[in-house]
Amino acid sequence: TVCRGSGAAVQHRLQRQWSESKLRRGDEEQSQALSLKSSESLKVDVPFVHTTRFKLCIGGVILLNAIFMGVQIDYMPENVKLQDRLEWYFIENCFLLVYVFEMCSRLYFERMSYFQDGWNLLDFTLVTLAVLDTWVMETVRAVNSSEEGGKVNLRLLSTLRIARMLRLVRPVRL
Repeated sequence: TVCRGSGAAVQHRLQRQWSESKLRRGDEEQSQALSLKSSESLKVDVPFVHTTRFKLCIGGVILLNAIFMGVQIDYMPENVKLQDRLEWYFIENCFLLVYVFEMCSRLYFERMSYFQDGWNLLDFTLVTLAVLDTWVMETVRAVNSSEEGGKVNLRLLSTLRIARMLRLVRPVRL
């Protein structure tokens, strides 16, 4: 007697034997189709943060940010209130959003192994400092507009801006 399951097994075995016999006869089309199927099953999805395209995009953003910072240093007067430099602040926030997105994406895909790479530690530190500089310190400056508080904030601000330039070292590893 033959049970239901064995019919499918026999059919599978016959298909495999037929495929093997086609390969032995040198049928190139069948051989290519089988190798294509096996390579498709071995395909591994790589997180987008590890692709060359993503790394080049981030490197380009870092380069644009460096150019922007140079132009900003040359053309933006010092000690200017936020409302007088909104265009600069907007562009700075766009760059920072890209960096925060990159860092969060890497943290999501790499989990705790993210912190085992020295470059990632540098990025994490610089992005955190940039968030403090751009988002937190601006709020503090807006709330505390006294002269003394402004001087302390400006010293910290210039230190943080110099630290942000360290991001330029990172594209070298691409």
